[in-house]
Amino acid sequence: MDLVMLSRIQFAFTVGFHFLFVPISIGVILHMAIFEFLHLKTGKDDYRKLTDFFGNIFIVNYAVGIVTGIGMSIQFGTNWGEYSTFMGDLFGAPLAIEALLAFFLESTFTGIYIFRRSIMSPKFRFVTILLMTLGTSLSALWIITANGFMQNPLGYELSSDGSRIILVDFMAILLNPYAWYILVHTLLASYLLGAMFIMSVSAMKLLQPNVSKEESEIIGMATKISSKTLLLFSVLISSLGGSYTMFIGLMQETKMDMITGIDKSTTGQIVGASFLIMVTLGTIFVIIALYTIIFYKHYEKSTTMKKIYVYIFTLPFIAILTGWIVTEVGRQPWVVYGLMKTSDGVSLVPTSQVWFSLISVFLVNGVLFVLVMHLSKTQIRKSIFDNKYNYKGGN
Repeated sequence: MDLVMLSRIQFAFTVGFHFLFVPISIGVILHMAIFEFLHLKTGKDDYRKLTDFFGNIFIVNYAVGIVTGIGMSIQFGTNWGEYSTFMGDLFGAPLAIEALLAFFLESTFTGIYIFRRSIMSPKFRFVTILLMTLGTSLSALWIITANGFMQNPLGYELSSDGSRIILVDFMAILLNPYAWYILVHTLLASYLLGAMFIMSVSAMKLLQPNVSKEESEIIGMATKISSKTLLLFSVLISSLGGSYTMFIGLMQETKMDMITGIDKSTTGQIVGASFLIMVTLGTIFVIIALYTIIFYKHYEKSTTMKKIYVYIFTLPFIAILTGWIVTEVGRQPWVVYGLMKTSDGVSLVPTSQVWFSLISVFLVNGVLFVLVMHLSKTQIRKSIFDNKYNYKGGN
């Protein structure tokens, strides 16, 4: 296997693994904000219990997402040095803003929530979680702004020797329509995943033999709320998808040929199959949401359905990853569309070193995956009445 393909595989695996945790964080924190709003509006302590129960799981995934993100960033220098040289002047601005604005915002208020949640007033809890939600969404904005340029380059000029891109119009990059299509699509997919993840975790909780009737009723509230948000985001993402696909046809004809099956190459088949899987799953999400809303009492009594729901959170993961394949693989052979080919962006390092780093990344991520599964299951097994998080705040 050549250097380019190895480098692509390593980056795809690293980004794909990192992106298992990012959309969960974005989706779960949004639903925590909904629970906390309902707590503030109604005064019912059950909603606060839901916030803290799912907040414990959010913290685990958020932490692992940070760790895996660091490994992903390093690869721009180790595996994609030529790309970094070519794009560095432009790519640095949105990534710096993401770190200084979005990440600091979300991490600061996440820390406040972790260590002070038991003594906050309801209003301050809600504001804190709302700012955490805003921070995670802003992080996506700046990362996708950079990716949008790679899909549809705007607001730049080439250096005199053609060796690098020079930023000349930051607003053109920020307002790039391709970036905003990707952003809204990604956020909706993350919110959808968050809804289905909460439904799966709730099913796990309801299947526990020692769960009390009161606890079951509170967890059931989470299922009812998340099924409604699942329907909302499923319909919205399907509606946006049609417009997004037409836009792709105007901007990247080669990608559209892959999506429609005109391109019969191996790459074209991969992209076409991924698109079909993503669209099919979109329909399935609507069906799951409608079933849960309409036949909730049947679901509540059915052990079989709960066992099925334990695993449904994997479906939006598949949809997100296949959508990512359509976006990124469909851009090939370009790493920056029309400006730099993928084969020209790799670092000139021995193939043996890439093999070594690929295996190392695989092993490290394997350990992290086992760890996050263990920590998440530990949190799910805990009672939502855990005295450690008893609320002590005022109004």
